Amino acid sequence: MLSVSFGVYVHVPFCLQHCPYCDFAVFELKQPEAISKYIALLMREIQQRSVSVGPQSVTSLYFGGGTPSLAEPRQLAQVRDELDKHGFKLARGAEVTLEINPGTIDRTSLQRWLDAGINRFSVGAQTFDDAHLKKIGRKHFARDTIETLSLLHGSGVNFTLDILFALPGQTKDEVLRDVETALSFNPPHVSVYCLTLPEKHSLNRGRAPDHEQAEMFELIEQRLNKAGITRYEVSNYGRPGHESRHNQIYWSDAEYWGIGLSAHSYLKREAWGVRFWNPPGLKAYENLIRAAPGPQAQPYETLPPENIERLTLEQSLTDFCHTHLRTLVRGLPLAALEQKYPSVAVGATLRRLRELEQKGLVERREESWRLTRQGRLIADQVFEALTFLENEIFPEKTGGLGGAPG
Repeated sequence: MLSVSFGVYVHVPFCLQHCPYCDFAVFELKQPEAISKYIALLMREIQQRSVSVGPQSVTSLYFGGGTPSLAEPRQLAQVRDELDKHGFKLARGAEVTLEINPGTIDRTSLQRWLDAGINRFSVGAQTFDDAHLKKIGRKHFARDTIETLSLLHGSGVNFTLDILFALPGQTKDEVLRDVETALSFNPPHVSVYCLTLPEKHSLNRGRAPDHEQAEMFELIEQRLNKAGITRYEVSNYGRPGHESRHNQIYWSDAEYWGIGLSAHSYLKREAWGVRFWNPPGLKAYENLIRAAPGPQAQPYETLPPENIERLTLEQSLTDFCHTHLRTLVRGLPLAALEQKYPSVAVGATLRRLRELEQKGLVERREESWRLTRQGRLIADQVFEALTFLENEIFPEKTGGLGGAPG
């Protein structure tokens, strides 16, 4: 498997509709020319920030959204080529993912995407039940998803699909039918998400109680495991060798650069790292890019302060624990923890891990800490216990830095 190194995420915010459960930065595409205008902004952002991010060998390039397949293949190829021109060359065997909505590609357009360098497709299936699709505001039909998955499977390309469960009025039998339908296309990878909404959201009416939602998740996992698709992260399942390389970058404390409106980045700078993100509004993003004078000394220098997070030791340690524990096979490796953090931080982490071990929520195996089966069911409580407050590690030092990482 290609080693985790550096990822680039490109956000294309346009959709055919804005689903009522979606809280991503997306907009309905009302004028086709809006995509061309947006692609031009992406190119300018690359030109402005590439030098300060620094040339990298890119192991994962991910076009997300939104529905980036609403763009033309040549347009996203232009973005890829602009990255290459500025030193962000795709590594041999790099994963290049495109998110697509069901019914948005056919045999001709699939070949055009393949010719443009896409080698992995992510399909937003959600459910194969037309009534449930209508309830959650999706405009595609189950037949659209079936046609898209048939095309991808029949063409022998790498793909993944999303399954959304605990929908209003959905039963366990209906969830299992969704899984069986998905498995009929022999998917290399499946992402499984429980519908998560604010408490007073209208889609909460008629949903199964929490214990039944947990049973749905268990049934999904059992059926996927039986088909040889195993859970390697809290929400993701894959056949051996088909785990998402892009998401593994997020879960492995590796650097990544997000391009486009609302896109987030993480670079290991300024002691414990810097997270920064672009504004979520189209006009605000356009104004930011157009106002920049040219190449920047730091990729976040023109962003407003509220869009920059210079991590303290405690924030970095919290993120390190949370992201690594999401991976159910590798988990939180002790060697990596000791290499990055001072001994006092390592000691504080181990004390909390041992307390969680006594509760049966984590276990230590092969010099790595992992969630137990019980811990996976209440992972949020595990993460809460491994959240470190500012100045907690070095209370006598302002900012809680305690020195730069080793």
